[in-house]
Amino acid sequence: LTLVQKKKGGNGVFLDDTFEVFENFSAKAGCLTVTARVAENSETFSLLKNDNFLGPFPFPCVLRNRQPADKIKDVSGSFKLLSKVLSDLKVAENHRDKLPVIEADGEIFALIGEVLGYENYLVKYPESAQKQVFVKFEM
Repeated sequence: LTLVQKKKGGNGVFLDDTFEVFENFSAKAGCLTVTARVAENSETFSLLKNDNFLGPFPFPCVLRNRQPADKIKDVSGSFKLLSKVLSDLKVAENHRDKLPVIEADGEIFALIGEVLGYENYLVKYPESAQKQVFVKFEM
């Protein structure tokens, strides 16, 4: 994920390969468009899910590339090295550093494989009455 865009109208800041989601945005990188929406109620959550948005994720969150020691929760609630998850999903070595992750408060909530034709790996995050982020990746 190499999205580089100057700050526009307070919509957040791209920092190298990292984007901090503070409010709604849409950005294009080559043939990939990334759209994020911040929502605060279950009606909006349902509309976003019906429009192929992934989430909910904690607000605020960060979209970035993986880092060497990244860990993500598995279905049992234990943490697993992201490199092991990538191996389990049979992601080619040359694609592993190109898949974006979604992180909040130092914890990874998603590995987005669909951008290169792989399966997504999402950690269940409960819907709440607070602001939450939904993200969509389109080719």
